[in-house]
Amino acid sequence: MSGIEYRPVRVTERRRTKLGTETTVSEGLFHCWASEQWTYSPMMRGQVGGQMQSTYGIIEMKDGSVKKVSPEEIQFLDNKAFEYPYPEEERK
Repeated sequence: MSGIEYRPVRVTERRRTKLGTETTVSEGLFHCWASEQWTYSPMMRGQVGGQMQSTYGIIEMKDGSVKKVSPEEIQFLDNKAFEYPYPEEERK
């Protein structure tokens, strides 16, 4: 075993279509977070140039395909947050 813990997730993808918004819900395994960086040229259609970065989750879908998914589209299903020992809220 490599020691990597894959976590079950639900992915809710929303796409704009000519008729409105289409929503697809599927399940898979979360592998890791990944980042992409790219540079915009200031000569592209008069836009301001600069560097951009995005973060994605790498998800292995049930059919074996792999997708990069935006964090807001990912819901972890294993409830790991309940295992974390959060400090009690301070009382006023």
